[in-house]
Amino acid sequence: MTSASIPGEWDEVLQRVSRAKGHVLVVGPVDCGKTTFTTLLASSQASTAGSAVVIDADLGQTEIGPPACVTVGSFSSDMSALSQASVLHSAFVGAVSPSGVTSMLIGALCQCMAATSDVRLIVDTGGYAMRQDAWEQIMSIAAVVQPSDIVLLQRSHEVAPLERMLRLLPGVTLHVPPLAAGLQIKSREYRSQRRRIKFSAALTPSSLLEFDFWSTPVLPTWLGTGKTLPTHLYSYVKQVLAPSVKVYHAEQWGDQLGLLVNVEPTPSAPALHAIRSATKAVDVHCIPAPSLKNRLVGLVAQSKSLLALGIVEKLDCRRGIVGIRTPIRTPLSVAAIQLGRLNMRADGTEIK
Repeated sequence: MTSASIPGEWDEVLQRVSRAKGHVLVVGPVDCGKTTFTTLLASSQASTAGSAVVIDADLGQTEIGPPACVTVGSFSSDMSALSQASVLHSAFVGAVSPSGVTSMLIGALCQCMAATSDVRLIVDTGGYAMRQDAWEQIMSIAAVVQPSDIVLLQRSHEVAPLERMLRLLPGVTLHVPPLAAGLQIKSREYRSQRRRIKFSAALTPSSLLEFDFWSTPVLPTWLGTGKTLPTHLYSYVKQVLAPSVKVYHAEQWGDQLGLLVNVEPTPSAPALHAIRSATKAVDVHCIPAPSLKNRLVGLVAQSKSLLALGIVEKLDCRRGIVGIRTPIRTPLSVAAIQLGRLNMRADGTEIK
């Protein structure tokens, strides 16, 4: 975008927001210029303060860090794009759409904010803004960020209900500048291709590493939580569920039983009642093993910061091993494996 296509009202808002002392939150639907505005604001702050700190919370179209993550980066005065920012901290969410992952998104946002305490933040959000649950999510983000200023970009008051909610926030100045001319409308295919390229870059080069799931938690599953089921009970469980359900692994913790299976049995199946009776389990938790194949994961450090992305390539229950293709060279630095919601190939192509 050229400076000539930026409306004068943007300059006024940029000047007002640049003078503010608190955090800034940029929200609005897709293709309304949020990233452009965030870049201009970061550039303005960096030109006077030397640098700006930006949190990229657009899971599907990230500029800083890999997709499916919330990332905070440092933007200096010699940079012209958010993608050039130096990554300070990245937190794995595991989805490219904010829908249905509010708690994970908020948790990742809190991680990034904690990693940059006592610093003024510019928070750029995704384009999920057209539904009531999206408005509630944005309000939750605002409650966490506690900005002094919110910039709402929209085409023609299509998120007027959200605007009304934001105006009621105490201690917040809401800016609703007009849309800039010349904004590009990106197709779904373009977004998907761009995401594939970024995923591929985050996963290359890679090698297959093996992790012991008894010592490296696979979150949020129960794998490696309890004790393996005694041989006689394990044989009974496999026999009762055969032939339609194959059991690859079983472990018990307290009065809970976990089964790794080929297909999940019907919750009301008589076999499950028999298994609960034999094992004295109150609940049986089943994980379909095929659902883990090609699953995108985040490999995180003890500090919960993302070390790298990875893809589940194999599961060896006899050895208690999860094989993950990842750029990490050694598994020693990995404290936990976080399962995402996406399945993908090594080239970054999402498997629907």
